[in-house]
Amino acid sequence: MEPFVVILLRYSKAVADGASMKNLRILAQIIAGLKKNKALSGDLFQRWAGILEHMTRDELMLIGQGIIIEQTSGSNVQDLNKDFWNLITEKMITGGYSKEELSALGASVSRYGLLVPVSAWDGILYVPSPWLADLARLVDPTTMTNVD
Repeated sequence: MEPFVVILLRYSKAVADGASMKNLRILAQIIAGLKKNKALSGDLFQRWAGILEHMTRDELMLIGQGIIIEQTSGSNVQDLNKDFWNLITEKMITGGYSKEELSALGASVSRYGLLVPVSAWDGILYVPSPWLADLARLVDPTTMTNVD
C-alpha cells in the first residue's frame, strides 16, 4: 500500500502545482504502466513525474514522435541512432515546426535525459536514451502527439 500512497501524494502535488490536463493524463498512464509491468514504485513514479509534469506541449509532441519512431524502427539500435533525429525532424516539420524550433526542443528535452545530444558534421543531433525506451513501455505515445 505504501507505494500507492506516495504516488497519490505526488500526483496530487502535480495537480496542485497546475500541471496541464495532458500532462496529468500522461502521469496517470505512467501509474497504469508501472502497475501493468509490476514495477509500481514510489521512486519510479517520482522520477517520471519530475520529468513529465511540467513539459510543454511541444516537448511532449517531440517525445511522442520519438517513441513512435523507436517502436516502429525494429531492434537495430545503430541504424535507429543514425536516422532518429532526421526522422523526428521530418515528422515535426510536417506537423508545422521549423528546423530552428526543433534544435531548441531537442536541447530542452535532452535536459530530462530522454534524448542524448551527439555531435555531427552539420551540428548537434539527438539520439534516444534508454529512458525513452523505458517511457515507451509505460505510455501510449498517441496521447502525447494528439493536439488538444
